[in-house]
Amino acid sequence: MQPSADSGNWFESGSDSAGDAGFSSYSAQPASPPARKRIAVGDILTVVGAGFILLFSITPFVSYPEAAREEVRQATKEDFSGWYTAWSGQTFMAPLTLFVVLAGVLLLVLVGVRLWKDRDLTLLGFQLTQLQVGVALFAFLVLIGYALSNKQVTFGMSTDLKGSSVFDALYPPSFAWGGMFMLFGSALAVAGVVLTHLKVGENVTLSLPAVSVPGLSRKASS
Repeated sequence: MQPSADSGNWFESGSDSAGDAGFSSYSAQPASPPARKRIAVGDILTVVGAGFILLFSITPFVSYPEAAREEVRQATKEDFSGWYTAWSGQTFMAPLTLFVVLAGVLLLVLVGVRLWKDRDLTLLGFQLTQLQVGVALFAFLVLIGYALSNKQVTFGMSTDLKGSSVFDALYPPSFAWGGMFMLFGSALAVAGVVLTHLKVGENVTLSLPAVSVPGLSRKASS
């Protein structure tokens, strides 16, 4: 039996016959239009401000001047960084600084829930936007209080009686650059939650790219 002249194309002819028999072929599904999400400018400011609070909470919140660090190194013969983060339990910071960090997390959660539900919900008789205002103001007031406070490690001690008080008087700790960025973030968050609560400001439309998956669209052969 001699092979047919078109035996070299038997894969193609077999595919055609399968199509003629009524089998279906598959093709890539066309990409759907990009999804669009409208986000208020106030929500963007809130998220950025909360991000500043969380990000810079691991940076120097308070610090001693270099002269104090050097004196401690010479006295103890040990390395002394001279700065503490908002997570530190040293001196006068904890637990208020931890509450500020928690406030940053809570702001992100509240904004996320509102955007997910696409409306302002009510919790314990308060709208989420009202809760956001309270949380952001709490973080801002605590941080501005730390920035303006007299940062003495020892309290109620006469400088004539306690050498440590003399050290504090000569080298008081100061509000460090990390704390300043946290304060700036809390101010951004306050501005954002107020704009959102008062429904002031433009909305920004974000386009989420659509993904097409090959092999999901079924097309019947004629």
